[in-house]
Amino acid sequence: MTANRATKSPASFSSVLVTQAIAIVGFVIIPAGVTMIVPRATIVLRQFDDHVEAEVTRFCLLVIPYHRVHVGRLTEVESHVRAAEHKVHRTAEERRKGKAEYRAGDGSIILEGPGVTTQVQSTPEQAPQLAEQIRQFLAEPTPEGLVLTAAAEWWFTYLLGGAMAALTGLYLLGSLLAILRRVLLRLKPL
Repeated sequence: MTANRATKSPASFSSVLVTQAIAIVGFVIIPAGVTMIVPRATIVLRQFDDHVEAEVTRFCLLVIPYHRVHVGRLTEVESHVRAAEHKVHRTAEERRKGKAEYRAGDGSIILEGPGVTTQVQSTPEQAPQLAEQIRQFLAEPTPEGLVLTAAAEWWFTYLLGGAMAALTGLYLLGSLLAILRRVLLRLKPL
C-alpha cells in the first residue's frame, strides 16, 4: 500500500507579491498612519550664548522620527487647552434612546521664534505644565538643556501606538526570519 501524499508546490511569485502587499498595508502603513494621527513628540531646549533654541521631533510608531522643526531663537511659549465636554440629554426621549455626547479634551503648546511657529499636541493636563517648564527654562536656562516629552493622548499614543508598533515589529521580524531561512536553505549542501 502506498501512501498518497500531496506534494506542496511552491507559491507563485504573484501570490507572494499580493500577500506581501496586503501585509505591508496591514502591518506597516496602517499602524504608521494611526501613530501619526496622535503622535509622541519631544521638545529639546538648548541654551546658546544669548538665546534659547528649541527642537521639536514627532515620532511615528513611537520611535521613528518623522518630522523635526527647529526654532532658532525661542521667544514665546503658549499653551491652549480645550476641556472635555459631556453633553447630557434632558428630555425623556433622548434618555430613552441612550444618546449622550462626549468629546475628549485636547491641549497644545505653541513655540514661537523669528519666522517659525510650531505646535505640539499634548493632553489637557500636560499642556500648561510643559509650557510652564519651558517658561522657567527661558527665564533661567541651564547649560545641560531640557528635554520634555509630550503625548497627544496617553492611552491612544502609548497603548494603541505600542500595539501598532508591536505589529510592525513582528511583521518585520517574521520577514527577516523568512529571508534568512530561504538564504540558509539555498546554502545548505544536498
